[in-house]
Amino acid sequence: MLRGERPLYPELPAIPIEVYRDELCFTPERRTWLQQLSILECLALEAEPGAVPITSALRRWHPSDLDDHRGPRWEALHIIRDNGETPEQARADACLLAMRLGFDAARVVKGPADCDALVVEAAQAVLGRGAWYGVWTHSSPPDRDWGEWIRGLTRVESAPLMQVVDSGEGVYSQFPVRPCGSLSLLAINARWLARRDPARVASFLRHWLAQAERARSVGSSSHIGVGKQPGKPRHRSPRRWRGVLLLAVTDPPVEAVGLKALQRRARQRAIDGAFERGELLWLDRPLAGQCRSWAAEQDARTVLVFLGPDDHALPGAWAELQRHLSWQEADLICSDEELLWCREPRRLGVRQLDTPPTPFRLLTRGGIPGLVAIPATVIARLQDTGPYTSLHALLRDLALQLYGREGQIVHLPKVLLHRDPATNPAVLAIRNPADGHGFSHRQLQELGDLTRRHSWAWLRPEGAVTPGSREGTFMVRRLRLPGDRVSVLIPFRNHAALTRSCVQSLLENAGEVDLEIVLIDNGSTEANAISLRTICAQQVNGP
Repeated sequence: MLRGERPLYPELPAIPIEVYRDELCFTPERRTWLQQLSILECLALEAEPGAVPITSALRRWHPSDLDDHRGPRWEALHIIRDNGETPEQARADACLLAMRLGFDAARVVKGPADCDALVVEAAQAVLGRGAWYGVWTHSSPPDRDWGEWIRGLTRVESAPLMQVVDSGEGVYSQFPVRPCGSLSLLAINARWLARRDPARVASFLRHWLAQAERARSVGSSSHIGVGKQPGKPRHRSPRRWRGVLLLAVTDPPVEAVGLKALQRRARQRAIDGAFERGELLWLDRPLAGQCRSWAAEQDARTVLVFLGPDDHALPGAWAELQRHLSWQEADLICSDEELLWCREPRRLGVRQLDTPPTPFRLLTRGGIPGLVAIPATVIARLQDTGPYTSLHALLRDLALQLYGREGQIVHLPKVLLHRDPATNPAVLAIRNPADGHGFSHRQLQELGDLTRRHSWAWLRPEGAVTPGSREGTFMVRRLRLPGDRVSVLIPFRNHAALTRSCVQSLLENAGEVDLEIVLIDNGSTEANAISLRTICAQQVNGP
């Protein structure tokens, strides 16, 4: 195994252990199969360094690093107490805090010099992708949920200081923030730190720590602040969700791969994305009946996430979705995706840049991008119009129904899905004619029926959808109404012949439209251009 004679896992190529060590040491982010500490990692770290005679297949995978430049950096702050705590112990506690919260890094703050460096780093972060700093003042380490909650809260709120508190009866966010003796996590935005004097930052951190320890010493969970806080605190409790990953299948792939193999694949995809369950979604069966079996007893906390048969949800995809749903409910959440255009390893990882979907885009040429999550209770309220021939059609139908009911659709600009267009086709936002879209004639007919079914509610009374030049495409046109009038403004400066040609073309193509042409002379100096108004007026009023 270690000599590379056979693979460690079914989808992992057989590579010598030195290659894995090389990847661990020189790769900023560990690959999917090296995310957790394992015996493979321990062996790789102990392997002797040296030149590897072969080219690692892992180096051929080039995922997009755009998310690393867009998302803010999270850093855990550990404030050294005046209780004999050594710098080594403080550093270990800071690293443990960052690991438990899932943050990117840890920092120890002891004196003015550390605060100076903190403010400088915050100023640099403001010029880049931004940063948040977490302060945990309790002696016991937090659960990992706290890191997800605080990051989710910063997505839906815009305050520079945010706080999550455990009151004993439940966890909630509190605003304005105050030190307390209960379990509490404070998040500080880099923009707030960059505008503060380092001495004031040090005073603020010392005050926050001292007030929290004072509250714990008297056995009180009440909030302690400097003076009376104006206004009434605003509380909001996070919600816990259950994620069910649905692998969309039809009869042909089941016959080709096997039912048990697809069930194992669904469970494995759920494990990779940190979902609680992995099930098969039969596209050719009614959706409502399957939904009732996944969300037992109409569990309001169940979220259904859809995946193609050969697609992959990225590690931690469910944590990213739950992070947003914990503080702000949505009827549908979709993400960005990366497309696997072919099986050649060097061409993997093409980022599909998407924008928030709109009804017009869904009707004309677009679709719901990336990994799509919908609460089970939302699906239960929609019309069951199955069966479907593609996952793209199912998600497009659900999204259009939600828009018709004024539902809230949220787009997360982060890659959570690796899509295989060959088995899970979609109308892509970025493509050229050579790429194609992989739909069969039957699937294109289904998408056309969906467009005609939903378009009347959005385009009435003057809009109409007509077939486009290629199969599966459509054109949206505005119908002429009896009272329509059109005004055309034409600014010109000299070039009389060009302006006359423009006016003549408008008159020839206006048809029965009541047309008004307004010529705007922008300081013409040529005689023909100056007299153009009179010439055009005679042309319009003439035979």
